[in-house]
This record gives sequence, C-alpha cells and structure tokens, in this order.
Amino acid sequence: MPNVETSFGVLYEQTSTAGLSAGDGSAFAGSGLEKNSTRLQLYRIHLAIMEHQAEVVTKGLNSLEEQAEELRKEHPERYAGFCYLKGIWTDDESVKEECIRQIRDCYEETGQDAQVLWCLLYLDPELQSEKRSLRQY
Repeated sequence: MPNVETSFGVLYEQTSTAGLSAGDGSAFAGSGLEKNSTRLQLYRIHLAIMEHQAEVVTKGLNSLEEQAEELRKEHPERYAGFCYLKGIWTDDESVKEECIRQIRDCYEETGQDAQVLWCLLYLDPELQSEKRSLRQY
C-alpha cells in the first residue's frame, strides 16, 4: 500500500483539481492512484472541497454514491473515506449523522482499521470532545 502522505504530496505538488480532472493519471501509475481509481476519485473530491469547487464535489460524490454498495464490500476503508467526504460537505445534520453511523459500522466490521478510525475521529463531534473515550471503540 502506498504511503498516503507521499501520495497526497505528489498529487498536490503536480496538479490541481483541474489538472486531476483533465489529467490521464499516468504520473501515478503503480501507486494505486491510476486514472479513474476510487482512491484518485476520493483525492479529487477532497481537493475540490478544499478549493470550494461545488460542481466537482457534487459530481464526484454522486459518482461514488452509485458505487457505494460495492465499495463498502470490497474496500471498506475507501467507503469510510467517501462517507467522511460526504459528511464534511453536507449541511444536512441527518446526512452527517448517517455518514458517522456508516463509518462506525465499517470500523466495527473491519476489526478496527486505523484508516476508518481516522475518518470517524475527524467527523464525529462526540469523539472530538472529552466526553467519550476511544476505549469504547
């Protein structure tokens, strides 16, 4: 598995979301970030959120929504990433709460995967407070 920080650094240094949308992905061959890969889609969406590019975010989230069931079964850590991005993008608290629930379920199902936990820690306001202990998870 490629180093996430290195992968993100390469993405951020070599391109913008506009470049990611138009690029052929060849710079990332062998990194798990090949053209149209789910991981690359997640990075595109995350960068678009940071750049406030609503159209790119909406299109990306809708595309992943269509693959959500398969993604959850085959790559629960990527599904959790999708839920995290969906949760930070939405203004609807009920959607955000559902995203948190889905990530929590993935965490329990994956045997406590660290990537899934990261998504949960950064999205769930209860875990960001001192009221709950991580020992519950």
